[in-house]
Amino acid sequence: MSPQTAVERVQNSTYRRANRLPENVFVLEPPPPPKNLTPTVRMFWDNFWDSSLADYIHKTDLPALYRLFYLYNENEETHAAMHTDPPPRPEQGEDEGHNDYLSRLADWNHARKSMGRLIPGTSGLKLNPMLKHIDTIQDDLLALEDRFGLSLRARQMLGLNQIRAKTLLEQNQTQAAAVLDEPDDDDPVAALMGE
Repeated sequence: MSPQTAVERVQNSTYRRANRLPENVFVLEPPPPPKNLTPTVRMFWDNFWDSSLADYIHKTDLPALYRLFYLYNENEETHAAMHTDPPPRPEQGEDEGHNDYLSRLADWNHARKSMGRLIPGTSGLKLNPMLKHIDTIQDDLLALEDRFGLSLRARQMLGLNQIRAKTLLEQNQTQAAAVLDEPDDDDPVAALMGE
C-alpha cells in the first residue's frame, strides 16, 4: 500500500474522526519547493508535507512557510561557508605578472584568514561576523518553527498534541473496556477467593 498524501489522509473519514478534523478543512496539495534548496533542506520540505502538520496549512500560510525554508537553506549555506577549507595556495602562472600574482595571493590570504569562528582584526582576533548572521537566522527560524508547530513545545502551545493525546486516551479506554468484557478463566485472584 502506498503512503497517503495529505489530501487523501484528510479525505479519509477514519483519519478525520481520529484526528478531530472538521469536515470543512481545506487541505492543500503540496506546493512546489522553493528554488535552489540544498538536498537536506529539500528533504525537510518533503518530510513536512508528508507529516500531519501539513493538514493545518492554509494557502495564506505559504509565504511564511516559504520564508521558513529559505531560512533553513540560508542557515545551512552559511554554516557550510564558515566551515569550508580555503582553496590551495595559488601558484604564479608563467604568463602572469608579479603584481597580478600578489593580488591573487592577498585575496587567498584574506579568504583563508576569514574562515572559522575567530578572524584577525585590527587589535588581534575577533569573532567572525558570520556568527552574528547565523544567530539572527536562528532567531528567525525559531520564531517561524513555533508558528508552524515544528517542535514539541510549539505543538503543545498550539494544542496539536492534545488531539493525539485524546486519540491515545480513547484507544486505551477502548482496550481497557475490551479486556474487562472478556471472561478470564485463569484469574489468580478468583482462584484464591474460591470463585
